Amino acid sequence: MNETLFTSLAQARVALEERRRDYNIVRLIFASAG
Repeated sequence: MNETLFTSLAQARVALEERRRDYNIVRLIFASAG
């Protein structure tokens, strides 16, 4: 994502929200496994 160019602020917000959601899901999985 470091080199991703966004054409609009709305596009950047959507991409960041998707990344945040994915990150939280992965954290939940690892927390429940440990």
